[in-house]
Amino acid sequence: RVMQNFLANALRYTRQGRIVLGMRGRGAHVELQVWDTGPGIPEHHMRQIFEEFRRYQQPFDWGEQGLGLGLSICQRISRLLDHDLSARSQVGRGSMFSILLPRVAAVPLP
Repeated sequence: RVMQNFLANALRYTRQGRIVLGMRGRGAHVELQVWDTGPGIPEHHMRQIFEEFRRYQQPFDWGEQGLGLGLSICQRISRLLDHDLSARSQVGRGSMFSILLPRVAAVPLP
């Protein structure tokens, strides 16, 4: 659900450029990342985008907008499961949202 919400936001706000889904090993964890080349979010708005029914209001009309629940749901899930959630963004360059998951051993199928 977290990755679905990250990807939905990337698709909604990236009008041109690219969206990259990545995975990086981080010791005993794996970090799932969604990068986009959307408009970016100013640093002073980063905290509010995780609040329910809050969105960073872009200075231009994007048309369809969500309800402002997607990232708050991501944050709630990550807290319940004790997974680290992170986000960084640069205005005019894009954003990166990620979740850190524990690495688990593969179980062979019977």
